[in-house]
Amino acid sequence: MERIATLIQIQCPDYKSLASCVYNYSYSHQWCNPIYQGNPIFEELKRKYGTIPLDRQMIINLFAHGKYYDGFLCALVWGNFCSRLDRNGKVIFESIFDANIKIEICDKINSVIEYLQNQDIENAYRSLDDKKKNGIDGIGQSFFTKLLYFAGSTVNNLSLQPLIFDDIMANVYKNILTILDVIAEHKTGYPYYETYLKRMDELARLLKLNTTGHVEALLFSPDIKKILADEAQNKLTK
Repeated sequence: MERIATLIQIQCPDYKSLASCVYNYSYSHQWCNPIYQGNPIFEELKRKYGTIPLDRQMIINLFAHGKYYDGFLCALVWGNFCSRLDRNGKVIFESIFDANIKIEICDKINSVIEYLQNQDIENAYRSLDDKKKNGIDGIGQSFFTKLLYFAGSTVNNLSLQPLIFDDIMANVYKNILTILDVIAEHKTGYPYYETYLKRMDELARLLKLNTTGHVEALLFSPDIKKILADEAQNKLTK
């Protein structure tokens, strides 16, 4: 990962400020997203939290105070869930609340946190990927890793920090692997996710960023995504 760190340091000298800016960015504009308007659960959520900046720390605080259901719903809105879909997006968004009740969501997130408190990231991940355990109807890896990230942020001394691994981050990571000439044995599932966490942990140390979450935020920024995409393309065309 030294090569990736050097690339970022050379092409984006102000990367620490960029990481902090993206990490702390507020998505409060999502409270006005037309996809969510009219949903009674959303409207109640907006009434309770609409005046608070909708950022990572706000959701981390909800999880830290045991408000798992509200944290789950705010993470949905923060993560722009379903709003990139077609006109069926509103139906899919509403179906999640029809299929899952508050107590069920809270129990599942509490179970995930118990795994993490026992340093068992693998089973925390696998349980969210299993509908018979902690899986949530309508929620795939792109979103359940957001839940894993926020749940992990409440647990001290984790050997690895769970991170968001949605479609955007998966593409960024593929570019990183291309630059590093790495051919992954596992393309999906926990083994692939685990190597992603280990590499991001190493990158955080090399870049001397506050948390591994700041690395993920940095890589999510358009500037860094372009730097990595261009470098990966150059690698492929040589």
